[in-house]
Amino acid sequence: MFQRLLFGLSHQKRIDGFARTWQTRAHRLLTANPGAKRAKDALNGTWLGHPLHPALTDVPIGAWTAALVVDLLDRRGTRAGRFASSVALGTGLAGAGLAALSGLADWSDVNRRQRPVGLVHALLNVAAVGAFGGSLWLRLRGSHSAGKALAVGGYTLASAGAFLGGHLVYTLGTQVDRNAWAREVDEFTPVMEQSDLPAGVLTRATLRGEPVLLYREGERIFALADTCAHAGCSLVSGRVEGGVLTCPCHGSAYRLDDGAVVHGPSPYPQPSFELRVRDGQIELRLASPGGRKRRAAFAEAAASPAAGYGSASSLEPVQP
Repeated sequence: MFQRLLFGLSHQKRIDGFARTWQTRAHRLLTANPGAKRAKDALNGTWLGHPLHPALTDVPIGAWTAALVVDLLDRRGTRAGRFASSVALGTGLAGAGLAALSGLADWSDVNRRQRPVGLVHALLNVAAVGAFGGSLWLRLRGSHSAGKALAVGGYTLASAGAFLGGHLVYTLGTQVDRNAWAREVDEFTPVMEQSDLPAGVLTRATLRGEPVLLYREGERIFALADTCAHAGCSLVSGRVEGGVLTCPCHGSAYRLDDGAVVHGPSPYPQPSFELRVRDGQIELRLASPGGRKRRAAFAEAAASPAAGYGSASSLEPVQP
């Protein structure tokens, strides 16, 4: 039953039409100028290496859960209990604001199937905030019984919103690292002839059945995952400028040097491979977290016909 309802929601054209209009407006607002873009990057979690939204939602959910527990335990309505539940409600409301902003930043880049579900998820949470805000207002006016009843309603709405949030991530794949299932290649493996790699052109190669992206700039060669970590788009049709590769779909930008995120919406770096050229063959292997030091050694020999330097890994685009 739930699966049918969720499937129908993902394909509800009327809701999606409304959602598309507001998504476009949200995206324009969040990318209107360099300052707005920096704020969006922060809300996407590019500085964290992980989406910020799920971390922030723990604050209101935890605080509102605490308020309900206090309400249940404090049946006599003591002064201390009323104060504790009111503080918990206020904390949840404050945390909900930041959680909503980060959620809006993520939602502004979701795909068609995710968009209507995200809108309903947001509306349920807005309704929950209204209910908890009303509960706090009633308590401050002395109507504690009514405030407790309204808080139960708010928690029900928040739980429904959280259910849809889980569906967005675990079923529809929103903000999931698309390279999480990439095969680990620990040994240098040939992917193509060095002479077949043109300069200044993003070129796709295959590493043990998986596509990787190569780019030659002068005598230096870079390699990154072809699959964008954000939404699974192929990066081979992206653009390179100033040592930064930009995804053609949503504009996530990565350093060619090591795959680090320069701009969101992706919070995840592109998997990187160490690279060398041996006997005219470009060879790759998975870079470890400490791979940058080893890549520095390769960089010293980058001009040599026997060695090169770079980074990469990948998966075919995964459609949720």
